[in-house]
Amino acid sequence: MIKYIMLVLVSLSLFAEPIQKNEIYKESFKNGSEKYEVTYLNGEKNGKEIFWHENGLKKMQSNFLKGVENGLWQQWHDNGQLKLEVNYLNGKENGLWQQWYKDGQPKLKVKFKNGIKNGEEYYWNSDGTVRYKDIYINGKIKKK
Repeated sequence: MIKYIMLVLVSLSLFAEPIQKNEIYKESFKNGSEKYEVTYLNGEKNGKEIFWHENGLKKMQSNFLKGVENGLWQQWHDNGQLKLEVNYLNGKENGLWQQWYKDGQPKLKVKFKNGIKNGEEYYWNSDGTVRYKDIYINGKIKKK
């Protein structure tokens, strides 16, 4: 999923005009509701980046510092339910990564340290039963 999001963001940047100054870049859907808003400083993403679903509810919000993801990154389902939450530090996942199903049930919970899985990872089925639990040490699954 992250690869898909990154592909969308890269695609948007390839077809957009190059940003040369400090500005907030915005686009709207055909229905007039906001599609996205990205803040630039000296030509780099800096500050909040926000995307919305066509129904007007927030889809994604992330934070950048000098072109690098830094801070809280969140995604929402089109019904407004939180879908994903993770913190970034200098472009790498740091802390708890959590995902939820559209109905709010937990889907995934794993800890990261400097972009590497480190600690317990839980993955739940949509009915709430545990699909698997793994333990990572420096990005490698600990043998059971």
